[in-house]
Amino acid sequence: MTEVCGTEDQLRALPDSFGCPKPDPVSLAASLREALGLRRADPPWGERIRDAYARLFTARLLALGWDRALDRFLRTPKRPSYA
Repeated sequence: MTEVCGTEDQLRALPDSFGCPKPDPVSLAASLREALGLRRADPPWGERIRDAYARLFTARLLALGWDRALDRFLRTPKRPSYA
């Protein structure tokens, strides 16, 4: 999961989004069925994401987010070991 414009950011910021509870085909299919049901019940459901995404996930904001994340990483005195 990335710290910049990752899934958690999108779920928090985009009004008509929700996650898939488990990374498996059955859960994905259930989430897709839920999305289709929401769309049938409320035809504008999902369209609100377009405006929010265009406003919140611009190239400029993505670049600023990466700049802040890299700045924090480079200022961290002790680097994590990935070995």
